[in-house]
Amino acid sequence: MYAPHLIFLFLAIGIIDPPKVTSPSVPTAVGVGIGFLSGLTGTGGGIFLTPLMLFCRWARIRQAAAVSALFILVNSIAGLVGYFTAQRSIPSLGIILAAGAIIGGVLGSHLGSRRFPVRTISLLLAMVLIIAGAKLVFTKLKPVAAAVAAAIRV
Repeated sequence: MYAPHLIFLFLAIGIIDPPKVTSPSVPTAVGVGIGFLSGLTGTGGGIFLTPLMLFCRWARIRQAAAVSALFILVNSIAGLVGYFTAQRSIPSLGIILAAGAIIGGVLGSHLGSRRFPVRTISLLLAMVLIIAGAKLVFTKLKPVAAAVAAAIRV
C-alpha cells in the first residue's frame, strides 16, 4: 500500500544531492533512537526518555518528569488522531477515560511539582518503570513462549 510512496521518496532523495550536509544534533539522534526503540517494542518513548535524561544527567528529576509528561501528551494526541482517522467515532468509554486522564494529569502535575519531595518522585518513577518493563517483557515473551510450545509439540 505504501510501497509506491516509498519508492518515490527514495528516488527523490537519490536524485537531489544537497550542497552541504551536517551531522544530526545529539537531541535529534536521541529522538530517532528513542522513536526506533518505541516502535520496535510497541511502547511509549517516555519509558526510554526519562531514564536516559536522568542517567546522562541532562535534567533533574522534576525536569525529567515534566519533559516526559509533555512527551506522553504529544504521543497521546498522535494516538488519538490515528484512532479517529481509522474509526471516525468516539467510544463512550473514551470520554470517561479522557476525563480521568485529565483529572489525574492535573493532580499528578501539581503534586509532583509542588508537594512531593524529590525522593518520592524518584520512587514513583522507579515503580512505573518496573511495571512498564515487566509488562513489556511478559507481553513480548507470550508469543515467543506459545511458538516454543507449539514447536515442542510437533
